[in-house]
Amino acid sequence: MTGDGVFQESDAWRLIAEHSRDLVLLLDLSGCIVYASPSHQTILGIDPSTLIGVPASEHVHPDDRALQRAAFLLRLETGNSQGVDIRVRKADGSYLIVESLGVPIRNGNGEVTSIVISARDITARHEAERKLMRSQERYRVIFERNLAGVYRSTLDGRLIECNPSFAKMLGFDSVEEVLKVSTWDLYFSRSDRAVLIEALTEQNEMHNFEICLKKKDGSPVWVLQNDAMVHDTEDGMPYMEGTIVDITDRKNAEDRIEHQAYHDHLTDLPNRLLFHDRLSLAVANARAQGDRLTVMFLDLDHFKLINDTMAHSAGDELLRKVAVTLQAALREEDTVSRMGGDEFTILLPHVKDENEAAKVAQGILDALTIPFYIQEREVFVSGSIGVSMFPSDGDEPEALVRNADSAMYRAKDAGRNNFQFHTPLAQHRAEARLSMETALRHALERDELYLEYQPQVCLSTGAIVGVEALIRWQHPERGVVPPLDFIGIAEDIGLILPIGEWVLSTACRQLASWKKAGAPPLRLSVNLSPRQFQSPSLISFVSKVVDESCLAPGRLDLEITESLAMRDTELTISVLQRMKELGVSASIDDFGTGYSSLSYLKTLPIDRLKMDELFVREIASNPMDETIVDAIIKMAHSMRLGVVAEGVEQGAQRDVLRRLGCDEMQGFLFSRPVAPEKILELLQAD
Repeated sequence: MTGDGVFQESDAWRLIAEHSRDLVLLLDLSGCIVYASPSHQTILGIDPSTLIGVPASEHVHPDDRALQRAAFLLRLETGNSQGVDIRVRKADGSYLIVESLGVPIRNGNGEVTSIVISARDITARHEAERKLMRSQERYRVIFERNLAGVYRSTLDGRLIECNPSFAKMLGFDSVEEVLKVSTWDLYFSRSDRAVLIEALTEQNEMHNFEICLKKKDGSPVWVLQNDAMVHDTEDGMPYMEGTIVDITDRKNAEDRIEHQAYHDHLTDLPNRLLFHDRLSLAVANARAQGDRLTVMFLDLDHFKLINDTMAHSAGDELLRKVAVTLQAALREEDTVSRMGGDEFTILLPHVKDENEAAKVAQGILDALTIPFYIQEREVFVSGSIGVSMFPSDGDEPEALVRNADSAMYRAKDAGRNNFQFHTPLAQHRAEARLSMETALRHALERDELYLEYQPQVCLSTGAIVGVEALIRWQHPERGVVPPLDFIGIAEDIGLILPIGEWVLSTACRQLASWKKAGAPPLRLSVNLSPRQFQSPSLISFVSKVVDESCLAPGRLDLEITESLAMRDTELTISVLQRMKELGVSASIDDFGTGYSSLSYLKTLPIDRLKMDELFVREIASNPMDETIVDAIIKMAHSMRLGVVAEGVEQGAQRDVLRRLGCDEMQGFLFSRPVAPEKILELLQAD
């Protein structure tokens, strides 16, 4: 460089500029280009020689020219070399972002004669920074607008930050307000947070951790918490970060469902299940501690009379008031439950002897002597109480309840409105007295009845196409009682109607449950007794059950026996026709065992015949039976009726039936009657 500020080719800066990867310019005092480095060709696609004498601003983005000019003047006046980011145009018209640095050049007198500009391409860095800023902005938006509560906290309880949802969830008016509160104060127990910190310290993360937090006003809020321990921090001190989601409504719903599962819907007393659980626990504790306890079985006297004279709503109101009275007459540690109907059971733990138990029983009877006001009428009620004690009257829960029940019947025999203790002799008399008829009267209300289902299988495909609902009775003493031993009794004493309605509604609900579980469409067959079939309310009840179960009516098949169908053909046709109008199908059960007239049979609006197992039993070995079965199948098909063969137990029977064109089979060969859950297993294996 010469004294007058003019650069010579030998100057060192030119050698550096010639090989620089950055853009290098030499500008005169007017801002015009005196020199441009070869890198302009590689970076901008512009021949450096075409730039000589051109104002540097011509290749700067119009929006950045003011910034570039200001920087140029500042460098001239002060010598400031601070860089500025500007956009410069490439040969193809696009722009690069460059960081421009300027150094003034002075002559020997210290006067500025020109400026050397170095510009580095920072387009990629700018783009990365822009993406980072956008990412940070998106994170901030997500953080601020997230419906879940988001927070960061130091281990000593200081909230570093949180979003508005976190503050709102905990009942605070603003983020600023909650940030002033220690997180220790957001827990009902400091130990809850201590346990969380300990777990995070060991595991670094905690997922789906349900805990009850304390809101600003002290009320509880259940949250689902997900937390992590962050160790890579600027100050080296770990902190917690996580989210909370309000699950209070779900927890409340779960509590309600659990309460409903263990409490009687009418009186809100513990139900049979909860009573059994508490009794089992009390027996275990008494056995371990050598203690005694008492079980009482209370039945209201003449309660049926109130239902008959004042309607069931009055009876329900009385039961609710009796429940309140019983609870008031007992200790807090005692349990009174409603077993069903007008029967209550009472558990008294820690009763030292019979005298103490007798005082409690008499206290209950005295409490029941007050008049109850039901539907603006004064009603009096009394009770009969049976008492059993652990361990003298039984060392298992079931035995204690059973013996208290037996003693209650002794109280009934003794004139009602009294209590009786269980004795072996009384137990013997009670067993004799509690005949099948008496037990059957309580079977339905005590949930002793249940259903099994036998599959009906398509002979051509082997697929399950239907099931028949079959009632069973789990007698508390005799075990499983077969239907033949109690259906006739139920008919005689008038219980067949409520039992039949229970079977129909239970089976329809089960079919709906299978459908919900993903089972293929099935036909449900339910037997109707003669009294059911003749009941005026049959059609309305069937319609109600189908609607409540949300079933397609065609999935329900009601079976009547051949003898019942022929008993009153006009009634049979009328009832079956009304079923058809509902869309419900009908079958003749045990076909071939009665004396039906074919002329009447063809007039019945039915869908299928169920061929009695009598004809199936020897079909593979007796040509006569095969001929009869063949005739029945052909006759049914000519009337466009399906045929179901009952009692198929052998493969040979199945093969003959399939050859003769029988539609379906039912029997032990495929499956015995099974519990509902087993049907799903069979369907899945089908």
